[in-house]
Amino acid sequence: TRGANVGTDIFRASDSTGTACTAGLWVSTTELTQCRSQSNRAQLDLDSVVLLLDLEGLFADQPGQRPDYFVQLFTIVAVLSSSMILNSKIDNTVDERFKGFPGQLAALFRSFYEQNTWFRDHKPSVVYLARDWRMPQSLEDDRKDWKEAEFRAAEPGTESAAAMNFIKEAFGAVEFCTLGTPVEGQSRLDVLNKPLAPSFTLKLKEILEKVIEPDLKPKLFTDVQTNSTHCITGAVPLEQLLCSLVEASTRSSL
Repeated sequence: TRGANVGTDIFRASDSTGTACTAGLWVSTTELTQCRSQSNRAQLDLDSVVLLLDLEGLFADQPGQRPDYFVQLFTIVAVLSSSMILNSKIDNTVDERFKGFPGQLAALFRSFYEQNTWFRDHKPSVVYLARDWRMPQSLEDDRKDWKEAEFRAAEPGTESAAAMNFIKEAFGAVEFCTLGTPVEGQSRLDVLNKPLAPSFTLKLKEILEKVIEPDLKPKLFTDVQTNSTHCITGAVPLEQLLCSLVEASTRSSL
């Protein structure tokens, strides 16, 4: 199953491998890999699964799109996620696209965040992933690049400083990671048919093990009628929660 449809036009997906694109949300699950302390070897945790939500590009320009469309999509993913990856195709921290992404996110989400204080109880950890980076580098170098970018953007009174401050307030510390090109070549056929570059595979594994997986944890929700906290267990309650969020996101009261 490449996409999920829960009876609303907020979920759309392409069924074609050759022209695949993310529209709305794609939903899938995978087993959670954990490191057991006794053997210190990675094993599948058969009692848990990871829900994967693939969101279409936040700032795609689509004719006729509702003004609140991307706020609704982003809110659904953020509330359901313990770890959220925001990826952008950039290769250095002085690129206008690198500087523009935090500003666009702040402009998109600031009003909703200020009007809906409950979101603070459900905010995920955030990873800003730069793909097709200029060259392979370590996680330590990634963190140095982010610190330098934060310093350049920190000039008081500027839009970039305001955007960075909002992101810190809304999501806390952001983990910045880079990934080089996955294969040699740039065409879609190269990506589909060529083996992944070893440096890409190793860095991706490091990001998953050291950045993403430590933040994976069950999402807890409070029943307002009983004031009790629950962890979502099983596919049916998860599907019901997902449908409820989609329904709520289409109402102006969200």
